[in-house]
Amino acid sequence: MEALADATLVVQDVELPVHSQVLSLQSRVLLDMFTAVAPPAKEGATQPKVVLKEPFAGHELYDVALFLRFVYRPTDLTHANLATARGSLLGLLRLAHKLDVPQLMQAVGRQMSESLSSTVPQAELLAWAEAADQCCNSDLRLRCLTEVAHRLAQGSSDLASAFSSTAALANSCDHSTLSTLLGLLTHASGTDGASRLRAITPAAAVEALQASAGRGTFEWVVEHYSQLPCGVGRRTESPYFRVAASEWSFPIYPGGDKEAAAGHLSVFIKPKHGAVHARYSITAVDQGPTKLDWCLAPAEPQCFEAGSGWGYPKFMKAEALRSEFKGFLKGDRLVLRASVEVVTASAAAQAKAGGKKGSAAGSFDAEQPAAFYLLDSREGMEALADATLVVQDVKLPVHSQVLSLQSRVLLDMFTAVASQDDPQAASGSKAKVVLREPFAGYSLFEVSLFLRCAYRPADLTPANLDAVRGSLLGLLRLADQLDAPVVMHALAAYMGDCVGAAAAQTELLEWAEAAEQCCLPELKMRCLAEVAHRLARAGGSLASSFSATAGLAGCSQSTLSTLLSLLATGCGPAGAPRLLETTPAAAVEAQEASGNHGTFQWVVERYSRLSAVRGDFVYSPYFQAAGMEWRFKIYPGGESQDSAGHLSAFLIPRHGGFNARYAICVVDQGPAKEDLHRQTETPKAFRPTPGAGQGWAKVARAAQLYGQANGYLKGDRLVLRASVEVTGHSINEEQQPQQAQQAQQPQRTD
Repeated sequence: MEALADATLVVQDVELPVHSQVLSLQSRVLLDMFTAVAPPAKEGATQPKVVLKEPFAGHELYDVALFLRFVYRPTDLTHANLATARGSLLGLLRLAHKLDVPQLMQAVGRQMSESLSSTVPQAELLAWAEAADQCCNSDLRLRCLTEVAHRLAQGSSDLASAFSSTAALANSCDHSTLSTLLGLLTHASGTDGASRLRAITPAAAVEALQASAGRGTFEWVVEHYSQLPCGVGRRTESPYFRVAASEWSFPIYPGGDKEAAAGHLSVFIKPKHGAVHARYSITAVDQGPTKLDWCLAPAEPQCFEAGSGWGYPKFMKAEALRSEFKGFLKGDRLVLRASVEVVTASAAAQAKAGGKKGSAAGSFDAEQPAAFYLLDSREGMEALADATLVVQDVKLPVHSQVLSLQSRVLLDMFTAVASQDDPQAASGSKAKVVLREPFAGYSLFEVSLFLRCAYRPADLTPANLDAVRGSLLGLLRLADQLDAPVVMHALAAYMGDCVGAAAAQTELLEWAEAAEQCCLPELKMRCLAEVAHRLARAGGSLASSFSATAGLAGCSQSTLSTLLSLLATGCGPAGAPRLLETTPAAAVEAQEASGNHGTFQWVVERYSRLSAVRGDFVYSPYFQAAGMEWRFKIYPGGESQDSAGHLSAFLIPRHGGFNARYAICVVDQGPAKEDLHRQTETPKAFRPTPGAGQGWAKVARAAQLYGQANGYLKGDRLVLRASVEVTGHSINEEQQPQQAQQAQQPQRTD
C-alpha cells in the first residue's frame, strides 16, 4: 500500500504516507480538500503528492495514527479495540467531528456512553460533556452531565447544597454545562426535596429528559409466541407503552398482514393518538450468545395519522425467526424493541426532501451504477478516480487505493502497474488503469455489489445481505477470485447462519458447491449436513435416503459423495431411528472425523522465545485429521531471504502421495476475531518424499503478529489452525507449485 500512497500527513514533525482516496471515502472534509488541492490531472499530466498539515494541527501523533487505523479499517471499530484506546477517545471524537467522519463519530460516542461509570473521574466526565457539546452529540452530553448531577446529588443533603457544589465548578465548565447541571438537579428534586434528589439515577434522568425532548424506547416481550394465531391477517397487539410524551403499541401479524407478506412476521408501531411525525426503528432482539439483533429503520420520519401506524409487512421471514442458529425465539419468547423520536412537521418535510435526493443513490440503477457504491460522495469521489472497470461494456470509475485495501489480487495488479509507470511518472505522465479481465463473466449488478462491499464494509450486515440474497453466489465467487477476505468472511458467516432457514434444497446445494470452489469447507459441510438431514427425515431409512440422492444428478461428484457419506455416518447400527435423529452439527463432526475433511489446531506457548533467525524452524506434534497424520512446520523469522520478517507456515503429512485442498489460519484470540487466513483455490500435490509439504512463506508479518491492537499473540501464545480436504491419491505434477511463484501463492517445502 505504501507504493500507492499519494499524500503525506505531517503530525508533530512526523510524515505519515496516506492515500487520498481512502481518506476521502470516510471524511467529507478531506474529500473537499483533496479535490480542491489536487484536482484530477489529465492523462499525461503531472500529479504532485499532496502534503497536509493544518487538519491535524494540535492533535497528538498517537490520536492521528489511531484515527487513520479506524479510517482504513472500519471493521476494527469494535468495543474491545475502543476500550483499549480510552485515553484517546476524546481526541478521536474531536478529530472525527472536525474532519466529518460520521461512522467513527458514532462508534466513539457510543463507546463513551457505554463507558460511563463511577470509576470515571468527574473532571473527565465534564471534559467529555463539553467535547460532546462541541461535536453536536446531545445524547452523550446528556449522559455525562446526568452522571455528574447524580454524584452531586448523592454528596449533598438538599437542593441548596447541591447547587453550591455546582457553583464550585464554574471555573472548569462553560455556561451551557452549568445551566444543564442545574436543570438536572432541579428536575431531580421534585416536590419532596432531598429524598428524591438522592434517589435519582442516571438512567432515570436520561429517560425523563428524553421523554420531554420527544425521544424514547419501549420493549414488548411476547411469551409463548408459537401459540399466537399465525394465519394471514391474524393480528396480535401489545399493551400501550408511554414513550416520547405519547402512548404507543406494537400490532404484529405472525403469519403476515396480507397475502403478499405470507410467511413473514409483520411488525408495526402506532400511537394511541395520531398526527405525530416521528423517526423510528424496530428491532427483534437476539437473545442468544451472538447478540445479532435484527433492526430495520426508515431513512425518513413518517407521519402517524390517527388510528394508523408504520412498520414492515415483511419484517422477517418466519423460518429465519425460528432458525436454530439464532436466538430470536429463545424459550418461545420474542422480544421486540422500538425507538421513537418525535420531530416537528417542518423537520419531517425537510428530511423527506433530503431523503428523496439521496435515496436513489442507495439503490441500484443500471443507468447510474456508480451511485450504488459511491453513494452521497459520488461527485467528489469520481473526481479522484484513477482506474476504470469495464463490465458488460459499462465503465465504472473506481479508486485503486480503496480496492487495494480490500483485495490482495487487485493490490498486486495496481502495484505492478504503478511500478511500470514509475519511469513515466518521473517525466510527469500517468495513464488511468483500465481493468476488464478480473470481472469477466460477472453481471453488472454483482460487480457493483462487490464494489459496494469493498467501499462500505460496514454495509455487510445481515439485513443488507438478505435483500440481495439472489446475488450472493456471484458475490462470493468474485470475492474469492479477488481475494477479498473481509467480504468473504462476512458472506460465509451470513450464509452459514441462514443454512437452517434456506428456502429450498437447491439453494443449499448451490451454496455447498460454491463453498467448495471458494475453499470454505465449513460452509460446505454445514450446507450438505442440512441437506442430508432433510433427506434422512423425508426418507425414513438409509435405503430410501440413498435413493433420494439419485435425483440430485446435477450435483458434482464430490457433493454426491459427501452426501452419501453423511447419510451412512448418520445411520449407525440402529438404522432409521438414528438416521432421523442426526442433526447438522453432529453430521459435520462425524463426517470430519471419518471422511476426507479435517481440522487441527496447534497452540504455540511462549512464541516470542522461539528463534526469529531466518531459516530456523519448529515442528508441532502430529495431529490426526482426514484419516491421516499431519504436523505444522513454522519459521518464525521467515523461510528465506524473500520472506524475512514474516511467519512462514507449512503442513507436513507423515505419508504423502495425494492431492488436497488446505487452509492455514492464525487465530485472533482477541474480541475482534479477525483471523488471518490463507487457503488454496485448487487441490495441491503432497509428494511422497519424507518431510515434504505445502504452505506459505508469508502467512503474516511479524509486526502484524506483535501489534498491540491485535490478538494474535495474546499471553505470548500463538494459535494456528489448519483445515484439510483430501481429494485424491493421484499426483498431477502440473499442480505442484513452482519455486518461482509469488510469495502469496502456496509453496512447497522439503
